[in-house]
Amino acid sequence: MKNYRRLARPLLALRVAQSRIAAKTLIFLGRSSKGRSLICRARGIPLTRTFLTWLVGFRGTFGSLAEAEKHVSCYVPTGHLHPREHALQVAKAESTRESDYAMLFFLSAIKRELKSVFDFGGGIGNLFYVLDRHLHFSDELVWTIFDLPTKAQSALAFAKLKNENRVTFATELSSASGADLFVAVGALHFFEPTLAELLRPLSSLPRHVILNRTPFSDAEDIITVQDYGDWAFPCKLHSVTKLVSGMKGLGYDLVASWPVHERWLNVPLHPEYRDPYYGYYFRICDEVESTA
Repeated sequence: MKNYRRLARPLLALRVAQSRIAAKTLIFLGRSSKGRSLICRARGIPLTRTFLTWLVGFRGTFGSLAEAEKHVSCYVPTGHLHPREHALQVAKAESTRESDYAMLFFLSAIKRELKSVFDFGGGIGNLFYVLDRHLHFSDELVWTIFDLPTKAQSALAFAKLKNENRVTFATELSSASGADLFVAVGALHFFEPTLAELLRPLSSLPRHVILNRTPFSDAEDIITVQDYGDWAFPCKLHSVTKLVSGMKGLGYDLVASWPVHERWLNVPLHPEYRDPYYGYYFRICDEVESTA
């Protein structure tokens, strides 16, 4: 058995490398119109689709996030508990990225009315430290991080290190009820439900909702993989049409959207999905708020 495992590791490493090379090759071909057409035609033929699916391995597409997780974990570590994840979150807390400025622009106009913020998938709360550095939020503000329970200790320890008492942690989405602002930065694509489906059960909807650094689909939903080398994240490109219509159905107006050119998510067998990440700002309609 030990000899088998020793043999299996290099074979697995070879398979992972081969899948990545195949994915990069298809992504390169998909940058041209002829290449995109060729890949789409090949994908439409059952025999070549089966071969291409095998070729890209864990860089393919899946029917659900659970299916993707099960498949991808056979190749590389998955999930949001990788040892390097915390260090990345700390680094993000110390730097302002280009796509943060769109949020800073819109939040600067409403920062005085913000008393409660719900940070969906907020990690250690790195977004709070970036925004507060520029906007100087009120001392009365309560910034609630929502993430995996295992991240609570590191998030609160980081807040203590920063001598910050405005940061709290929640493990129930219901804590977002009545928040002045709901933010989801680089997080929505790790959840299968739409944003409207996540917000609908709340007893009181947040007044402002901002998404940022999130990949979307101009067509149908598609589930694929973010490959970071040492680990990978199954993710879902939510349909923009479903996003906007769902939020309008809850009573929100779309205030603005913006491209995030820092990030791109290429899907090897679907070269038509080549848009950058995006940000969206929704605000509850006055009529809805007055009847709440």
